[in-house]
Amino acid sequence: MQNKTIIIYQSRTKTQNTKHIAETIAQELKCEAIDVSTNPNINLEEYNLIGFGSGVYFWSVGCKLKKWIKSIKWSSPDVAKPDAFIFTTQGAKSAANIHKRFINFLQKKAKIITVSGWACQAKTTKTTEALTDLQQWVNSKLKPPVETPKEQK
Repeated sequence: MQNKTIIIYQSRTKTQNTKHIAETIAQELKCEAIDVSTNPNINLEEYNLIGFGSGVYFWSVGCKLKKWIKSIKWSSPDVAKPDAFIFTTQGAKSAANIHKRFINFLQKKAKIITVSGWACQAKTTKTTEALTDLQQWVNSKLKPPVETPKEQK
């Protein structure tokens, strides 16, 4: 199977910070970003990597995203699950505890292992500093390493 990535996100505030981050990651990874509020019907077994993103509301990820994750069905319990990454935007400076709960939720409800996470304080999501940090994270954690051709002898 070829490498295939998708991003599923919830961005419910007027600022659309999470949507902005989702679309920035999608552009960098050359994949699609889908707002969970569109109630997407996606066969996740077609993907190698799935991104889940949300704003943080009352110290938790969005309810619509959680409901969508709970509805994930696999063709069999033994099917190979894709890797996942998470990202959040929130008012607080740190999201460590939120990410820990989000990762546990994905593992428990969807049997998905999370490989990396990124967070940003909402008021800084569109700053050059945050977007540079995001790009570095995507390049170091999510993009497969580029193989260099072996030297010919």
